[in-house]
Amino acid sequence: MRSTLRKAQLQWSASFFCSAAQASALSRALASPTSPNISTPSLAGKFMRWCFSRLCIAERIVHAAARTTGMVAKVLRIGQIVGDTATGYWNPTEALPLMLQTAKTLGVLPALDETLAWLPVDVVARSILELSGIVSNDRSKALAHDPSIVYHVQNSKTFRWTEDLLPALQQAGLKFDILPKREWVQRLRESEQDPKKNPTIKLLDFFAEKYDNDAPGRSGLTFAMEKTESASPSLKGGVELINTGLIKRFVAAWAPLW
Repeated sequence: MRSTLRKAQLQWSASFFCSAAQASALSRALASPTSPNISTPSLAGKFMRWCFSRLCIAERIVHAAARTTGMVAKVLRIGQIVGDTATGYWNPTEALPLMLQTAKTLGVLPALDETLAWLPVDVVARSILELSGIVSNDRSKALAHDPSIVYHVQNSKTFRWTEDLLPALQQAGLKFDILPKREWVQRLRESEQDPKKNPTIKLLDFFAEKYDNDAPGRSGLTFAMEKTESASPSLKGGVELINTGLIKRFVAAWAPLW
């Protein structure tokens, strides 16, 4: 392992591993979820294997590479990526767009007690260039050789699903009723079964597992963003989605595909 890491140091001047924000779910019981550092988990058995593989295996391999070889190796925990700020195009086959498509196909959307932190894909791309030093940045260079730092590629400007997103979708021209989440799942369950006519039906089991229950909503994790924002001007202060017309651009981009 040590020889492999030393060989990697000779081949690459820097390595950046894109992890997922969900990996930080482990931190709820291990440490503060806001921590910008690699933590040492001891209760990982209580959490999803998917998160475990990223936080406890992949992220720690990157950390070991940086610590033992001196090479620049960083983890970037990336949040929910959405359409770009210019065209608004967002892959309509992803889970969230398919969920929102029920506004058109079923005329309903669920009321969810959730806090969201979406980040446009072009902002994500710029921030990765800044954090990796591909775009010259004195602050990212200063943090490059601290092996404990994890960059949180997140949007510090959050919004609420029911209070903010649903009105923005209506202002963008979508007409729909708002149902309690379990009723929305039941409406989907009883809807057209042909995925060509009703694409969202493909994810019925996924949405049923997530929303066909009385569990409380999710406030979302709060991430420490100071170091990341200091090294990435594109993330500094967060990105406004609701009041910039971006939701309307999403809807306009989906319209011909729905």
